[in-house]
This record gives sequence, structure tokens and C-alpha cells, in this order.
Amino acid sequence: MYNGHLVLPFYSKGLSSFDKWIKVKKLTIYMNSSHRTNLDVILCFPNLIDLAIEFDHSSQLNRFLYIRLGRIQHLRLAFFNPVTLDLIKQIEDIFNLQELITFQLHLWNEEAYPRLLENSLQNLISTLSSVQNLSLICKPVQFGNIIKNLKPNSLTSFYVRIVGIMDKPLAIETILINQHQSIKQLFYCYVSPSSPSKRVYGIEEFDKVFKVKSNTYLDDLLDGLNEIKTILYHAGRFPNLDQVFYNDYCYFIERISDKIYISPSNNVISTCCIRPY
Repeated sequence: MYNGHLVLPFYSKGLSSFDKWIKVKKLTIYMNSSHRTNLDVILCFPNLIDLAIEFDHSSQLNRFLYIRLGRIQHLRLAFFNPVTLDLIKQIEDIFNLQELITFQLHLWNEEAYPRLLENSLQNLISTLSSVQNLSLICKPVQFGNIIKNLKPNSLTSFYVRIVGIMDKPLAIETILINQHQSIKQLFYCYVSPSSPSKRVYGIEEFDKVFKVKSNTYLDDLLDGLNEIKTILYHAGRFPNLDQVFYNDYCYFIERISDKIYISPSNNVISTCCIRPY
């Protein structure tokens, strides 16, 4: 256990006393088919508010049907197998979505989605009445429709990573038309990693700047700068936005007087790439 974060099934020691249980606030469960984790252990953590679960198979979600998880405030669910409509319904049945401050749904499989999946996703997202941080990793869908029923200007962080190939760029300013006043952190990426299970993706990435190796590094950075300028083009749009990840490159936004400065996070080249806006 590290800073109240427990990982199952790899962590097996130190759970023998109640004083250890009450310290657990964050739990990550890897539902690996080679392990049979005793999920009843979740009931032993009275202060658990942050739960992340990675599934090899969506059928493993059934094991949570009879575990009370109403106190969870931050939830990350990652699935690596094909998506079904039943999966979305089960998420609604198992978790108290109205209480979630952070919701992350990561669907890594590239197979075609079943018909009506977008409607199911829209209904699911619509129940997130308290959500402030939203992360979606999936194949291209109508993101604007999926989040349109959220309370206006309630999101502070929005993360989208596309799995597979997308025919046209995301119109992020249109997708977030009802959220642009509140958004502080924005991540959108068309690059799907080859081994997604090797690290944690989602909202956590806002606090971790990874060094990106590329032969077209400067060109990629300039593409990001131009993209962010487009987002900020209209006066008054995204007035609180201060961090953007575009295709895994991080940019910080600073407002001084009536000017906006966009700075790549790499200090070595930031002096030549900062542009007053």
C-alpha cells in the first residue's frame, strides 16, 4: 500500500489489522483471468472513495453485482474485450453514478460497436449529475451527443483518446459547447498506444508529463499550438482553460492582461515556440 492506494491481487500483505484497512482510500483491481481475487475484501475498506478496475473480459463485471459500492466518488473502468450493450447496463446497475465526481470509461477493443451503443452511452453519461472529471477512451463516436445532457459548465477536466482510426478531427469546441466556461484541463488524442495495459491512461495523465520521442517533434508541437489557438479563437471561449494535451503533447496556457500565451511543457524549446495570442 502506498499513500492509501492498494493494488489487488498483487498486494497480499499488511491487511491483517483494521488500522490498515481504514487507511485505504484508493483501490486498483486487475481482474486477470489467472487470478481469483476475493472481491469481498472491498467491504473491509470503510474509507474507500477511489476505485479503478481493469477487466480482461466484460463477464468479470458480474462479480461486482452484489457488492455495495455506493460510496465511490472516483471510478475508472477499463475493458480490453469487445463491448456489449449489456456491459453499459451492468455499469448502471452496479455503481451509484449520481455520486461520482470522476468517471473514466476506457474501451480499448477496436471491434465494431453494437448498434445503439451510442444511445446507451449517452444515457449512462446523462446520469452523472455530480461529475466534474470525465475520461473516455473508445472508437470514434458522437462525443457531443454523448455528453450534451450533462449539467452545463460542470466539467473541469475532459479527456478523450481515440481507439483505432478516425476519419476527421474532433471539433472539440463544438463537443464542449456547453462546458467551455468551466473546463480547466483538456486532453484529446488520436494516437492509440500499441500496449495500453502497460501504463495508466486517463485523468491521471494531467499530472504526468511524458517525454514524447518523434522525428517530427517541432512540427507536431506547432500543430498543437495551432489547434489550441483555434479552440481559443472566439473571445470568451474557454476562459479557465490552463492545460491542454494534444496528441500526447502537453501545453500550458497563461493569461497576462489581454494576451494569452501557449507554452509547450518542454523548456528546451519553449522559448522559440511560445506565441502570444
